[in-house]
Amino acid sequence: MPTVNSYDDLPYTCLPQPTTHPARLASVVSLLGLSSPDVSGSRILELGCADGSNLLSIAVTLPESFCLGIDYSARQIEAGQQQIQTLQLENIELRHADILELGPEIGMFDYIIVHGVFSWVPEAIQQHILKLCAKQLTPEGVAYISYNTRPGWNMRSTIRDMLLYHTQQFDDMDTRIAQMRAWMDFLKSHMTEMSRDDLSDLGNDQVYYQYLKNESEYFSEMDADYLFHEFLEDCNQPLYFHEFMDKAHGVNLAYAGDASLINMFREFKSVRVLETLGELDTLHKEQYLDFLENRQFRQTLLRHQASSDETQQRGVAVMEPFYFSASLKPETESMPSLVEIGALKFEDRRILITEERPIGKAALLILYQQYPAMLSFADIFQQASKLLVEQAYQPTGNEREELATILARYASSSAIESSITPPVYTLEPGDSPLASPLARLQLQQGKMALFNLKNETIRLNNPILAHIMLELDGDHNREQLVEQLQQWIAEGRITPPPNVDKTTLTREALHQVLDSALKALAKNALLLT
Repeated sequence: MPTVNSYDDLPYTCLPQPTTHPARLASVVSLLGLSSPDVSGSRILELGCADGSNLLSIAVTLPESFCLGIDYSARQIEAGQQQIQTLQLENIELRHADILELGPEIGMFDYIIVHGVFSWVPEAIQQHILKLCAKQLTPEGVAYISYNTRPGWNMRSTIRDMLLYHTQQFDDMDTRIAQMRAWMDFLKSHMTEMSRDDLSDLGNDQVYYQYLKNESEYFSEMDADYLFHEFLEDCNQPLYFHEFMDKAHGVNLAYAGDASLINMFREFKSVRVLETLGELDTLHKEQYLDFLENRQFRQTLLRHQASSDETQQRGVAVMEPFYFSASLKPETESMPSLVEIGALKFEDRRILITEERPIGKAALLILYQQYPAMLSFADIFQQASKLLVEQAYQPTGNEREELATILARYASSSAIESSITPPVYTLEPGDSPLASPLARLQLQQGKMALFNLKNETIRLNNPILAHIMLELDGDHNREQLVEQLQQWIAEGRITPPPNVDKTTLTREALHQVLDSALKALAKNALLLT
């Protein structure tokens, strides 16, 4: 792999990728009515794992699994191995190896992750990646492969060509990065200085100038490692979706879906598009939608051709194993009528839902009242049914099937969060709370970006939360934590919340401070069950 020296010299900033987590992959496939391997004891392979940050986060949340990461950058693998040793994790292994040299000796895997690799390697490695997925996936296994996509990258390739041309005269990496940033800054300032009259004189070209302005502003905020590896590497080959799928079909792999649920079923957003594309098969429809939306990036899920030919399940059988969460607020503060004819609106900052069916209204209300808890299908049905009975609703006998349809639709559009596996984090801290060991290690190392138990990156801006979390090793009970709080305040290491008077700080008040802090950490998915 020709990128070894550049990735050793300039390691890539690694963060967990929520869409790659096996629980997420299994959930997407299951929502489509297809079977998937049990996540808890699965074997997981990540090709191009860098320092293993993503895989490390997965390993912490799936202690019964085995995770293997492969990367050609010795420096990044060594950094990840040090983290594994510090955490004393036994279910993850990172290897410095060439993808081209991997074969059957690595074993079979239920989930294979290839994030940020496929577009950035030559054709021979792309083919070998797909062959590995075809040969090393278990019968119902799922492979995740992300790649830069045309047509969105057609214009972005112009930015890359521009930067390659500008930096070709410089040899060392630091100078090339400095020159790349200088050209980006010039573009940004030049486009900003252009007046409205200047743009109008350009005619049709003003669209191009506006694009350059937007891109220069966007990329000027990016870290150097991302800019270099995205734009100045020898290889960056964006693909049309149909080109990628032709490669996958060549090794008998089939399309299972997209890891980003919000990008699936997009034709339903427009009646005209649905009418035009509705009769097409999935692959042709996806390609036409990419053309219409100028898509730049894809996260494609692949399975064996034979397993994708299986009969898809529908209805309650699909939804019963799921857990759901939603913060959609009802339009009224008081208890709404769930049985009257008419729609009830639910919304948050992202989305507005209008629900007419009584069981749907009740379910969304239950989810809102208990957010951010993940509730099982059975719990939602039971609680929603009870609410309806309290409002003198007369059951029709079809409520369970209706609820399955409603939750499937909202989960498929990412209006509500769904998971095929129960959460590994708790919202109800016990007497001796236990925080994620990975997040605690990151705090100890002085890192600001922490990986939580949902495979997300978060920041703790409250010093009280950071101090307390370092003590949450499962061996300190609440009384000991309160004593520690009292000592920190006396030493001036932390400041009590504004509503707490330091001079009259009682034991009861400290317990309240601790309880609030633990609830905040729990809400951020940082405490283990």
